[in-house]
Amino acid sequence: MARMIPDHFRGDTKSQAEQTLYRVFRDQLPDQFVVFHQVPWQHRDLRSGARDGEADFVIAHPDLGILIIEVKGGQIRYDGASDRWFSNQYEINDPFRQARESKHSLLSFLKERPYWRNRWITIGDAVAFPDVVAPQGLLRPDAHRTCLLDKTDLSDLTRWIQRAFAHFAGQDTSRGAPARQGVDDLVQLLSPSLDLRPLLGVAIAEEAQEFIRLTENQFRLLRFIGRERQAAISGCAGSGKTLLAAEKARRLGRQGLTVLLTCYNVNLAEFLRAELSDEPNIRVAHFHGLCEDLARQAGLTPARRGKRD
Repeated sequence: MARMIPDHFRGDTKSQAEQTLYRVFRDQLPDQFVVFHQVPWQHRDLRSGARDGEADFVIAHPDLGILIIEVKGGQIRYDGASDRWFSNQYEINDPFRQARESKHSLLSFLKERPYWRNRWITIGDAVAFPDVVAPQGLLRPDAHRTCLLDKTDLSDLTRWIQRAFAHFAGQDTSRGAPARQGVDDLVQLLSPSLDLRPLLGVAIAEEAQEFIRLTENQFRLLRFIGRERQAAISGCAGSGKTLLAAEKARRLGRQGLTVLLTCYNVNLAEFLRAELSDEPNIRVAHFHGLCEDLARQAGLTPARRGKRD
């Protein structure tokens, strides 16, 4: 079974012909084959700048080479008088020209890399019409029948692949073999795995900026509640609501006012009481304890609670 990249069929691929070939390549080709589906790349051109390249399938084998395949599905028709191609009723680009251009583009891309720069590569281009049966013989001067995969080839795909590679390699098949290192390098170039992590210094700087932003926001709220007698302030856990309440209580207490700072949680109240122990004008109480104290001051005896909650 061939190694497929990606290892699952892309869900956004609408071409039934590509779906068919993906399964056939996966199930019929031996383990040494690596098959890339819908491969994009970009190579530099000294005259026109960066240029994009892509292929429906790129097939690589350490002992055979690299084969680019352009896929067209449905009923295929070619009008020689107008030099136009059709899939069903829709006009399409010349598939043989597309495959040829993708081959040259990929070769230029590889030649930019050290492993491939001074190496002879057996690299070919082919076209697949998996829904139709093509006639035997030369289709066009640039369309050799050996380089066309049709419906009849799907039952013995390995034989067709080997025949296509032999067409481009000539007699000395070992001269252009990429070897296992070349196939591994091709995988790294066309489908690298990435794990991008932020630098520690950048992460620390971002945390510091977030701290400053939150602090500035807290000061803005402090100024706001300095002018308002009543205010409701909301925020997620850790956003600084408790710190804001404690700072506001501290400022009011230092103005000579008697301040009640209350919260719902017993443990939080004990923490705030310890934090504000040097502020004589501030009384800290959790909500239920405050209710108990007020009930006693009113001459009411509150019911005993079974646990400290």
